[in-house]
Amino acid sequence: MSKIWVSLPQISPVQDSIAFAANLEREGKKVIRLNQGAEETVPTQGALAELRQYSGSFDKGYNKAPGGDAKARENAAWFLNRFLGYGIDPENTFIVMTNGRNGLHHAFHMAAFDQISAKLEGRSDLSPCVVLPELCWPMVMDAVRENYITETQSFEMVRDGTADAVRTAVAQRITDPLHFAALYTNFPNNPLGLTGSSSDLRDTNQVLDQLNVVNMHNGLPKTVHIVDNPYFGGLSQRGKRAKTILRSPYDGMRDNGTITPHIYNTSLAKAFALATPGAHIMSFSDSKMAEKYAGSYGKSRNLLSYDPAAIAAIGGMLSPANENLIREHFEFLNAKYTRNFEAFSKHLGKDLLPADPGMVVTTEIPEECLGKSIKCSDGVTREIKSGHDYSEYLGNETGVIGVDQSISRPSGLSWPLMRWALKAEDVSLVEEGAERISKANERLANAPSI
Repeated sequence: MSKIWVSLPQISPVQDSIAFAANLEREGKKVIRLNQGAEETVPTQGALAELRQYSGSFDKGYNKAPGGDAKARENAAWFLNRFLGYGIDPENTFIVMTNGRNGLHHAFHMAAFDQISAKLEGRSDLSPCVVLPELCWPMVMDAVRENYITETQSFEMVRDGTADAVRTAVAQRITDPLHFAALYTNFPNNPLGLTGSSSDLRDTNQVLDQLNVVNMHNGLPKTVHIVDNPYFGGLSQRGKRAKTILRSPYDGMRDNGTITPHIYNTSLAKAFALATPGAHIMSFSDSKMAEKYAGSYGKSRNLLSYDPAAIAAIGGMLSPANENLIREHFEFLNAKYTRNFEAFSKHLGKDLLPADPGMVVTTEIPEECLGKSIKCSDGVTREIKSGHDYSEYLGNETGVIGVDQSISRPSGLSWPLMRWALKAEDVSLVEEGAERISKANERLANAPSI
């Protein structure tokens, strides 16, 4: 192994891990990618190949006609309804070229649009508040801050306990002089990798419906449910629609006739496990909100794609005619993620947060691995104090690349976490990487404390 120590950049969690891997390889070190930032294997012909071709060729040109070709919007709505169970109208559906951070920015902006405008213009002192999981990705908080939202209320994300957790969180702040602009959920694309059940999310909707009855009585805007980027995870759920749908946790969520407006931000790259630029579908359950998005915010921010050929191609990829191809690919992902998850868990199960089989898993950095002084392969003794140090140590000493996802909790305490993408085609690579991480942890645990 090279004696040159490669430093981990500090750009953004995913970008710095990709740059880190490239720098390690440049120094001749073996790198094990599990695979953050790697492309998925997809059929070489047909719809998925078209998605890759067009989502990779987008430039920053955008259109003035929301969603482009009408048939593309119909197909996008069919896809969301068929595979995610949304129950939305094509008129409220837009194919957009944006990344996840901007997609969230759109959603929070629209959810708190009226309150933010009134406060900035001095027409109201009412502060918008958003209800968020206690653990959520840093970009979520960035999107909140970008929209002048300073009030947040956290809830603990647990499997099949979202409704009770949200009810408790709202009750804690209900007497404050604020308005709950939105609830944000993201199953299974969350730091814990948890998938909620459809029944629990329907119960969560009922909690919001009860809140919105009060909002309407008081002449306040409705609280919006922001559904972030629900891709398919392990695809392990089955139920009443098993013959017609690959179950999403949000399938059937609106079956109870909810009065709560919804904003859905769906990444096609995530759904199909393609490492390509952001082709997203933004959709709304509320037609007035969709009209406002398309008529003012979407145009002013130039975020609706202008390339009719690209829109048509994506719409064609999402066509009902390609249902079997889409289903086949999702089943392939299901089998691969489940296999890789089991291999990873064999060596790191005790550190793994209670995730469901999916593309991304999270481990807690063992307490005994931090605050240590260890002699590394280059002969230099280094101090491992933080998630950043730990990630840098693993990359240099084992070649395994993960993402430092350490999070500061609302209580002020830090939770040191690592995120791993289990996209590798070869399961032996996942097992080798997990075994190397486990052995590196043992070395750190036995090293002297600082």
